[in-house]
Amino acid sequence: LQRLNGRLASLEALQQAALDPGKGAGEWLRDHQLNQRPRLAEGLRVESGWELAVETVLGADLQAVLLDDSAGAALDGLDFSGFEQGDLRLVCPSKGSVRVVGSLLDKVEASVDLAPWLAKVKPVESLDQALAARASLAEDESLISRDGYWVGRHFLRIRRASEAESGVLARGQELERLSLERDE
Repeated sequence: LQRLNGRLASLEALQQAALDPGKGAGEWLRDHQLNQRPRLAEGLRVESGWELAVETVLGADLQAVLLDDSAGAALDGLDFSGFEQGDLRLVCPSKGSVRVVGSLLDKVEASVDLAPWLAKVKPVESLDQALAARASLAEDESLISRDGYWVGRHFLRIRRASEAESGVLARGQELERLSLERDE
């Protein structure tokens, strides 16, 4: 139990640091009573082994603050004039989820519709597969390998971050698993 509690405390500290929006954005969120709102990363379940791929595609949007309404009216009522520095990401989750068979959406369960991010991204097992198939992609399509190589017809993106900045999805799922184990 002590071992589990120690591991949970360590993971929770890393997760909190990874989802922290930074000084300027954090202050703005506090001023608008949005600092306790859930983040996009918190509601995602990713098939084991595909966490790095999903993190690579979603990138910093994993820190996006989820607003209450799906119509986007919450954005209209906010005053952004006081926001002077930082990286602020807000998402109005849409109702219902669009599924695109054969896309990265097949690897993710979420309470938010991730189609705008993942519907045109196809999962492949390796970088070699991605490079071999890139010529057959439409202009708006891309491929992501299990190990996080994101390939389009005219681009390749690799995202490798420090432990605190990466692993948000895998760490979140491990936190849930360890919490259940501790409770048991």
